[in-house]
This record gives sequence, structure tokens and C-alpha cells, in this order.
Amino acid sequence: MPDDVGYWNISAYNRGVMGYRTPNIDRLAKEGTLCTDMYAQPSCTPGRASFITGMYPIRSGLTTVGMVGAK
Repeated sequence: MPDDVGYWNISAYNRGVMGYRTPNIDRLAKEGTLCTDMYAQPSCTPGRASFITGMYPIRSGLTTVGMVGAK
């Protein structure tokens, strides 16, 4: 599972226009698995916290960039 990858960074979605090569994901797409719904956060902290903990940002308290509970 990648972290901080944009939709157009995967060659199966951009048809090679952006110059990135992702052969393993391309093979999955060709064989019938192309994900069309994604989950993302507006900043890296909540997204990475979800990736590491398996919890939604609101549950972990990491909803913005910075320390837990920071205002």
C-alpha cells in the first residue's frame, strides 16, 4: 500500500502520459482490478496515522499536521 501517491502517479490511470512506470499495478489493472474509489486526507499526518494505526483520524486524534491535541 503506497503513501502519498497521486492518482496520476500510477501508469494504469494516466495511460503512460506522466512517464511513471508501475508495472505491477498495471498488471493488476489489466487482469481486472482497477480501484476507482480512493480514501485520502488533505495533509500527510492524518493519512499516515490512518495507514499506521488502522483508525480513522477522528478516532486517533490526528486530524491536522502537528501534535495530538495541538490547537
